[in-house]
Amino acid sequence: AKSGMAIVMDPSNGAVLAMVNYPSFNPNKHKNYQEWIKKNRTVTDSFEPGSTMKMFTASAILQERLKKSDDIVYCENGKFRLYDHEINDTKKHGWLTFRKVIEYSSNIGMVKLVEDMPKNMLFRYLKNFGFGSETEIGLLGESSGSLAPTVKWSGLSKAVISIGQEVGVTALQITTAFSALVNGGYLYKPYVVSHLQ
Repeated sequence: AKSGMAIVMDPSNGAVLAMVNYPSFNPNKHKNYQEWIKKNRTVTDSFEPGSTMKMFTASAILQERLKKSDDIVYCENGKFRLYDHEINDTKKHGWLTFRKVIEYSSNIGMVKLVEDMPKNMLFRYLKNFGFGSETEIGLLGESSGSLAPTVKWSGLSKAVISIGQEVGVTALQITTAFSALVNGGYLYKPYVVSHLQ
């Protein structure tokens, strides 16, 4: 790969234990490096999260009791047309339980599971997970990512946002949000300095 980034966070308090970008650079010889290499891309760069977004959509569906984990959905054998857009799965699936939709990462299954959720509700949950807002970690150049208000959503937006398209996140945002999933629902403000002596 041309580049990469990683974050290790303590989900019980938001402490960033490690944060790294590749390629790295020597700050003592910073003039020898291109500008993009010198950025902390874990906080500055926004990207479409893809299937990682399904976990947050699923948690909203389950929290609102719109579906149960053993409810089934038909996944159209890998191709599903919604408006003028074709949604695909990497493999052909027929009937899947909600659990299997997550296990197999079925785009079609998730799009169908989120059908009954009002778009404002999905938006509220994603905002509550911190998407579309800075984490306020205190590092320079932090991006808020992108999550458009629902008045700007098309008829397709709810479906594609539920599977991680048409939305932008930073590595720090997605790490912080996943920490909330595993710690019982607490969205902690991430930090890199715990105290000064």
